[in-house]
Amino acid sequence: AAWTGKPEWSNILDSFARCVRITRDKPRYALQPEQLTPAEAQQLYAAAQQAHAALDAHANVDAFLSAFAAIVPHVTTFFDNVLVMDENATVRENRLALLQYIADLARGRADLSQLSGF
Repeated sequence: AAWTGKPEWSNILDSFARCVRITRDKPRYALQPEQLTPAEAQQLYAAAQQAHAALDAHANVDAFLSAFAAIVPHVTTFFDNVLVMDENATVRENRLALLQYIADLARGRADLSQLSGF
């Protein structure tokens, strides 16, 4: 509940929701980090790796939100500059896999889809 009162909450929730909503009805794709393009995708992947590294099996909702909040600027830059649904299927599926990797940060910790604004 403390997170929902933070001034940046709306941006955090929206950023995470964008990653989840675009991948929600998609099959699971294999992430191939070495093939991510453009640079914004590579930067988002690097930030997501750091967020995953900050979480262990005992990490709670607060830990997840702290880790995700750190990558929000990268998520914003990615969506502002990268077309996820590229016409090239390989590129598109790899970008979707990246977003699935980000959505996995919440797995077993939080289901934000139940919140207003998701």
